[in-house]
Amino acid sequence: MDFTLILPVSFLLILISIKFLFTKSTRKLNLPPSPAYSLPFIGHLHLLKHPVQRTLLSLSVTQGTLLSSTSLP
Repeated sequence: MDFTLILPVSFLLILISIKFLFTKSTRKLNLPPSPAYSLPFIGHLHLLKHPVQRTLLSLSVTQGTLLSSTSLP
């Protein structure tokens, strides 16, 4: 094996991978607007007003069924 070629190629691959990992995408994604401060796993549930069940009820009346807590056989 020619180790004089392996070292520059591996160094180049490392530089390219670092560039792709640490640069932000300049493409603008066509996503709908979303409230700020989303948390992992619970999303935006912490932004709902208390009591949460009434807030979810009013949302389901205007938007339709959002969540279902029942499991149907």
